[in-house]
Amino acid sequence: MTRRDPRNGTRPAVLAAVLAGALVLAACGDDDSDATPTTTAAPAVTTTPGGTQAGPPLKFKPLDVGGPLTVAALENDDIQVALLFSSDGAIAAKGFVVLEDDKKLQPVENLVVVGRQDKLTDAVDAVLEPALSTLTTAELTELNKRMNVDKEDPADVAQSWLEAGGFLEGGDSLDGQSFTVGSSNFNEQELASSMVGQLLEANGADVTEKFKIGAREVVAPALENGDIDLYVEYVGSYLTFLGGTPTTDLDASVADLSARAAAKGVVVGTVAPAEDKNAFVVTRETADEYGLAKVSDLAGVPDQLTLGGPPECPQRPLCIGGLQSVYGLQFDL
Repeated sequence: MTRRDPRNGTRPAVLAAVLAGALVLAACGDDDSDATPTTTAAPAVTTTPGGTQAGPPLKFKPLDVGGPLTVAALENDDIQVALLFSSDGAIAAKGFVVLEDDKKLQPVENLVVVGRQDKLTDAVDAVLEPALSTLTTAELTELNKRMNVDKEDPADVAQSWLEAGGFLEGGDSLDGQSFTVGSSNFNEQELASSMVGQLLEANGADVTEKFKIGAREVVAPALENGDIDLYVEYVGSYLTFLGGTPTTDLDASVADLSARAAAKGVVVGTVAPAEDKNAFVVTRETADEYGLAKVSDLAGVPDQLTLGGPPECPQRPLCIGGLQSVYGLQFDL
């Protein structure tokens, strides 16, 4: 497998297209370059607002889509709550606290291996499953920090994590088989696809890399057309791309995704515990001051807090719309 040159992992102000849909942030990875996520419909919500907000209504400050403006504003206390990606490396680097989505506002966005039916066989998935089924969101966040904050190469980060887990001891179960592994265009994707490629190679396969080849609108057709054989997706965003509606139920969402993918000649393989989705985040100081551990705790804060996020947040059902309808939070907009 050919290793790629290191990348600086700095994301410019992109993602205008994502704001056209219901989801403000959808599986677009960490703070590196060129990510263009697809939109996701609002989840099926069965919970109801619990109680009345005790403190004053929250304010809102329009910033960027999970980017450096929002991170800096949170760190500087210009805002006290930020909408970021759940696997953002800044969370690990700065010790931020991700509030538990205790009323299940956000749909599932677990990482998942997808591949062509003739390539992602049971034998191949058996090679990938031991490693990928153990990857947690906390680990993914730390790996994103290494890439996007510490500027390590995604392939090197992937290799060190796999080696630490003993996943590259390998074998010869895939001798004589060849695979082209692709990825969309941000570091988290290259990391995940590097893991896939290295696991295949460690078990005797010949691997060609086609990383950062474009957004989902490019990569998904490349898989269907046979330009690539495997890549790593996100359950909710890929399901939306294929015409479905993800919910907070992982099993149901994966079942729907599998059926829709099969119609395209695509197999859904191992699903990782790790997710990259909308997350409401506070600093450790704010969490300690107000006893915040979950999103519903925001209703009991006696002081006025400010939420920072994309300008479109007030109109999005998975941002302020959901905080109002699902969590019963009030906003001074």
